[in-house]
Amino acid sequence: ELQERNSQMKNLMRDLGDRLVALAEENDHLEARANERDALAAEVDRLTLALADSEQRQRQFGDDGSPANADSDDSGDANLLRNQLQLVENELAGALQTIEEQRSHVGDLLQDIDLGRRRVADLEEDLAETMRQLDSARDETSRLEAARARAPPPDTDAELVRARTLVACLQESLAASEDNAEQAALASDRLTNELMRAHADIQAQARVHEQELGEISHMLDDARAMVSSEARDRDVWKSRCQDLREEVDELRVRRRQSKILCF
Repeated sequence: ELQERNSQMKNLMRDLGDRLVALAEENDHLEARANERDALAAEVDRLTLALADSEQRQRQFGDDGSPANADSDDSGDANLLRNQLQLVENELAGALQTIEEQRSHVGDLLQDIDLGRRRVADLEEDLAETMRQLDSARDETSRLEAARARAPPPDTDAELVRARTLVACLQESLAASEDNAEQAALASDRLTNELMRAHADIQAQARVHEQELGEISHMLDDARAMVSSEARDRDVWKSRCQDLREEVDELRVRRRQSKILCF
């Protein structure tokens, strides 16, 4: 029975190790998700810099003599782009906070698993020590029975009583070890339930995060499209402004020539 319980404890420890590996892989998956969100945050920063550069160029373009309605339209597009970028940043912040909370919960579960593994190891050592004591008791009993066959009955009876007392003490120790093993099994069941609930929560959070990533990707695509459209509009207005400057220069030359002719 002790060997069977020892085998059960080893299987329990191996199962806990497998669950620990699976939980570590899930944690790595969450870290990969966090890295993806960091990349999206970097993309948002890049778009923010592009927006600031676009606004600066719009102000320079307005100072060079562009029409007033172009400035207002560009400002409206810039405000719309800024609002979309702010929404994307808020979504990213919420996703990162959720990942940090899940990571903290996973860390707590890992600590509980480590405690359970240490407790299982201690119980395994107790069982091994109990088995050694039982083997010693069996050897002592065999020795006493052999001595009883050779010695007078009174002395043999006293030795046998002491041996039975020792066996009773060892049986009590074995019962205590069995109680500890039952407690370890209950703790293992509790940890298993916690792991299953945590795994289900992590999968649900992963699905939510995938949906959020899809929405954020669409928003980033819209922002890129708006930035590209704004760049094309800026190039068109810049070309028109250059044409106006050339016409003004040509009118100035003609006016100067007409003044010379009048003189």
